[in-house]
Amino acid sequence: MAGGFFERLKAGLSRTAEAVANLLARPMDDQAAEELRERLILGDFGPATADEAVAAAKAAGAKRAMRLNVSGPFHTPVMRGAGEKVAEFLQANPLNDLEVGCMMNHSAKVEREAQAVAAELVAQVTGRVRWREG
Repeated sequence: MAGGFFERLKAGLSRTAEAVANLLARPMDDQAAEELRERLILGDFGPATADEAVAAAKAAGAKRAMRLNVSGPFHTPVMRGAGEKVAEFLQANPLNDLEVGCMMNHSAKVEREAQAVAAELVAQVTGRVRWREG
């Protein structure tokens, strides 16, 4: 049984290493720096390694790369399970159309229609927040 776990772990680490290598082969811009930091944290390299990567990305030309002081992996793929729970909840408890539009932090769009709002609420659990675009 443990052998199966270790094989899955080895395969997962191999995919993480491949993804990090692919990111490092790209020009280091803000998007690549953000993806690299996320990959390193998701790969359980830890915040210190991720912060070191951010510093290196800045040195390599990224204009904006920074450490975010957060208490959890919110708005990342780590939260996929929570997003599924939100989707289940919203399916069991449908929303009504909104009387006033709501700026959605995932798409930076104003939504009023219940189905669009529900989809955005699910998407924001794992998606990036678009503060500047709204």
